[in-house]
Amino acid sequence: MKTKTTLLTILVCPILIYGQTWEYPIKSGTEKWKNLTTGQAMIDVCQIPADILQNMNTVDLIQTCLNYPLKGNVYAYANIKDGVEHISLQFNGFEELLLRKDNFKNLKLKLDQNRVNLNNNLVSDKNMAEKGEIMLDFALIESFLSFDTVLSNSDYDQRKQLAEATKEILDYKLQNNDKFGILSLTSTTFLLGKTLQKMNKFANITENTAKFLNKNFAVNNIIIEEIIKALNNANL
Repeated sequence: MKTKTTLLTILVCPILIYGQTWEYPIKSGTEKWKNLTTGQAMIDVCQIPADILQNMNTVDLIQTCLNYPLKGNVYAYANIKDGVEHISLQFNGFEELLLRKDNFKNLKLKLDQNRVNLNNNLVSDKNMAEKGEIMLDFALIESFLSFDTVLSNSDYDQRKQLAEATKEILDYKLQNNDKFGILSLTSTTFLLGKTLQKMNKFANITENTAKFLNKNFAVNNIIIEEIIKALNNANL
């Protein structure tokens, strides 16, 4: 009887096989996916069952969000952060992640893990689509971290560590600008700026940079230089 019960649990709750990450019932690109004729049908089939969502730890919730089949829709908005905000109104995984009290700690951990592997992944033999997904995941993590509600779940030392890590990422991207486009630079610069802003480290700020930190429009060199200067003057 015990064997039958265990087998039934595995069949009914595949989530137990894969740690606590949610395995989406229909994979993007499959025939079943192609048979979903509307965007709403795709959104509906990707919702995480409430009982599973509430019991999923935040580490696995982050990975589940990065596996979201419709995550590329963030590019349909003015910027990735706006995309995350809009998708959180449609997908309960994004919504739940933004509400978790330990979201900052675990998103920062994920950022550090991806930062270590960023160079190796981009010089590997992965194809363009795979590298594009790596860059999207990186930008999504940065965008989640840039939300004020997420930054509020950190203390000064944690924000200092985030600012330092984000500066390293920005330096790397600027030194390898043949691999990173304007969207990638924007998400990193925005995160650095929002972190410094949360730490009250802008003694003076130009109108253009203030607008950038409010609207997250495409970054330019002047804004990047101002935010880096603010970091250098911050005496973290």
